[in-house]
Amino acid sequence: MDSKEVIPIDMAKAESMCVCKSCPTYFDCDEPLAFCLYDTGASGCITVGRGCICPGCPVYGASGFESDFYCIVGSEEAHKNPEEAIAP
Repeated sequence: MDSKEVIPIDMAKAESMCVCKSCPTYFDCDEPLAFCLYDTGASGCITVGRGCICPGCPVYGASGFESDFYCIVGSEEAHKNPEEAIAP
C-alpha cells in the first residue's frame, strides 16, 4: 500500500465526523453532508466558493484525500476524473 494509508469510511460515520456545517461556503439546503466521498456528488445548491476547510476535516485526513471544494466540484473521484463526474 501507498505511504498514505486510506481508511474506508461509511456515509454515517463520515457525516458524524464532517465539518461542512462550519465551512464559509456551506449553507443548509437539506442535502446529505460529506460531499468528498466517492459515491456522492457536488451539491445541487451550493455553487459559490467562499472559502474551504476541507483539508482540516477528519474525513479528509482519514481518507487520504488531496482536493478541496467538494461541495462545488464533487467527490475526490470527480476531482481526479472530471470527464466521468456525475452532474448533481
